[in-house]
Amino acid sequence: MSSACVVNASPLIVYQRIGQFDLLRNILGHIYIPPAVRHEVFGDDPTPDWIEERLLMQPLASQIVAARLGPG
Repeated sequence: MSSACVVNASPLIVYQRIGQFDLLRNILGHIYIPPAVRHEVFGDDPTPDWIEERLLMQPLASQIVAARLGPG
């Protein structure tokens, strides 16, 4: 069964580094990422066809901003 979810940069970076990037596709199906994640993970390179960049529809929660996490 295929699904779609929003992902931050961490799982993309980790799975890419261990050579298991396609495992995310097999498990999660289609993935949506905000522009900051696309920039952090892929830079100027194109994203795979199963990853789609989308703008955030809501601002970041104040708890996230307060934790000083990176934009991705």
